Amino acid sequence: MAKKVNPPEVRIPEELSTRLVNGEINLGQFLGLSRSAQYAIAQLADNLLASGQYQRSKQIFQGLVAADPFDSVFRCHLAATHQRLTSGRKPWRPTPRR
Repeated sequence: MAKKVNPPEVRIPEELSTRLVNGEINLGQFLGLSRSAQYAIAQLADNLLASGQYQRSKQIFQGLVAADPFDSVFRCHLAATHQRLTSGRKPWRPTPRR
């Protein structure tokens, strides 16, 4: 029989949890995700969207919206992903300039 392993105890400073509950910080800040890290993740999700992997892109953008619900970039990309999922269209490609 496998030995049960207990996960390590996580201690969250009271001030940090209070700031989250009071809306002074968002979930991404609470978790220590920098703005640049969030945008790097968004770039990966955008690449998935462009390659037609809509469901995977949706999952990532949903997480980013949860991490920072006030970031309009994450919300707009999530909306674009929903649009692609519901329309069945091919991935959007920019029109080359002439």
